Amino acid sequence: MHAGGGNQISDRSHGNPGKGSAIQRFWRTPIALPHWDDLPANVRLRLATTDSLLRNFPAFPVDASPKMFFPVQQDPFWNRLRHELSWALPEAPTLDKDWSRRTAGEIAALRRHENALRFCLATGKEAVFKGVVSDLASVAFGRRLDYRASDMATTMPSHGGTVVFLSAEEAQLALARVLDLLVWQRYPSTVLRATVAMAMITNAHALPNGNGRLSRIIFNHVLFSYTSDDAYVPLREYAAQARGGFHIRLREAEIHGRWDGFIDFICTMIEHWASALAYRVPD
Repeated sequence: MHAGGGNQISDRSHGNPGKGSAIQRFWRTPIALPHWDDLPANVRLRLATTDSLLRNFPAFPVDASPKMFFPVQQDPFWNRLRHELSWALPEAPTLDKDWSRRTAGEIAALRRHENALRFCLATGKEAVFKGVVSDLASVAFGRRLDYRASDMATTMPSHGGTVVFLSAEEAQLALARVLDLLVWQRYPSTVLRATVAMAMITNAHALPNGNGRLSRIIFNHVLFSYTSDDAYVPLREYAAQARGGFHIRLREAEIHGRWDGFIDFICTMIEHWASALAYRVPD
């Protein structure tokens, strides 16, 4: 099965025809899911170890200072999350005092729809699930978001590329696959189910905006819904500090079917967050 993302053509840039620059166009294709039995034994063991951390996970610290939890940028820890290509990307932004409020907004949206999500995952009702997902993303984004009815692409002239997302019909099918994955618990690892669901939602890009927030919320719901109600991993902040390490590994899984690096990133992040909450330095 094709792992996603691959086809490309060279097309003239309509935005700057005078220079005759070429824009590379990349088409996303539905992501190929990992097979549990194909994962290396050390990866499956790592997932099992990380799964064991989820029960009684500490609550998310709203309005706390980032220096209580995150190492400075020069700390060797970040090398574990960065990618070998991170050197070519901009420096990570400084964590500001609003970091926890941004994540708290995602938590508030999840709490508002958590029981509805539980109902969907218990019953497998696809229409209800899609309605709840749209409502959830709308609350998190701050305005109404409806599923896109047409094809969509995003262009970054500075990078010389255009990404053409899945068609609107393919995106809807992808959300149905997410529901199927979670209802039938296709993997024995909770962390892997959450990770794959997040990657699938990002790949689908079913909404015009808010897909990243939606994927992070679903990720945390799968992790903690039945174990630690007030827990939430601030994935957005870890991804930002990793200088592309998160997104590059996500694309490696999406385009090439290489899941090991992405799984390692997620496990390292969860382990660090659990440790940081347990041994945080007073402000």
